[in-house]
Amino acid sequence: MENNLEKEFGEHLKSLRISRNLSQVQLAFKGEFDRNYIGMLERGERNPSLKNLKRLNIGIWRILFVGFSGNGVKIIALALAV
Repeated sequence: MENNLEKEFGEHLKSLRISRNLSQVQLAFKGEFDRNYIGMLERGERNPSLKNLKRLNIGIWRILFVGFSGNGVKIIALALAV
């Protein structure tokens, strides 16, 4: 259950990347990441730091991701075009 937030973020990131017609390699290049890191984020295997979220902003869209678990509040993910 702990991993749900990472998985939901990863799914959202992947859908944004695909909607922008970017490959993992292209997104990685734009944000100066390793392609493997993008894949791990999308699969929910990694939890991005605030610094890396800022770098993703450069690479794709501005992402505001607010998550609340345990209180029954649904996770909210918003993306704004840069």
